[in-house]
Amino acid sequence: MTFHDAIAETHPALIFSGARARLFWRAKAWLANRQADRILTVSNDARTRIAAAFGRPESQVAVVNEGPGAAFRRLSNAAAARHVLEEYGLPDEPLVLYVGGISPHKNLDGLLQAFARLKGWPAHLAIVGDHSGDSFLGCYPELVALRGRLGLESRVTFTGFVPDEHLAVLYNAATVLALPSFDEGFGLPAVEAMACGLPVAASSIGSLPEVVGPAGVFFDPRDHEAMAAALLRVLEDARLRADLSASGLRRAGLFTWSAAARDAVRLFEETVARP
Repeated sequence: MTFHDAIAETHPALIFSGARARLFWRAKAWLANRQADRILTVSNDARTRIAAAFGRPESQVAVVNEGPGAAFRRLSNAAAARHVLEEYGLPDEPLVLYVGGISPHKNLDGLLQAFARLKGWPAHLAIVGDHSGDSFLGCYPELVALRGRLGLESRVTFTGFVPDEHLAVLYNAATVLALPSFDEGFGLPAVEAMACGLPVAASSIGSLPEVVGPAGVFFDPRDHEAMAAALLRVLEDARLRADLSASGLRRAGLFTWSAAARDAVRLFEETVARP
């Protein structure tokens, strides 16, 4: 059985819209755990949390990492970059990019608060993610309202869903990827960004330090000043960006779907062979 993470068990108030949704999830997760001989997950951090949440030894939880799709690579087509930026209404200036869900545990209100502290820096924030089709609790209206209260209407764009071929262009055109989550099971956008040579500024909580390693800068997601300082550090320091880009390209090579397939097949074979 695959459990991607234990975020629903760790942060239920940030995931579910009410008691009914939480009850259905708990019933489904309980049944899945009861039926499983082994559990597959996507990071060591997720393994530790899942084992604790479901009362299993960590030896019964195996890790198979995720990987970036083939679309995510270094690109050099400036005309394509301009076209994609124009399509999503993004200006030609340093771009802070977020990619992921539009849910409370992603801490996007914290990202807006941190970005508002960069008043003297000519940068734009693009928040990429489907804010209409997520099955978990969303917070898009609240974020739009917060953007207005902070006076960031001209500096923050919610793009909605972006297909991979355009997303790869945005990763290549951006200056830094910001991932401020309170928790992540893996953090696939970080690997996609690294595969495109984009520096990553990420939360120090959850799996992101494990996945990004030396290829990123980290901050306490509960500290808006620290988040703003981390973003500004990357925005201001071209040498740091070059070092993070090179390190990220090397780091992304550790995560591939072919390796994931081999690891998953080996897990299946080991499980079937058990008496």
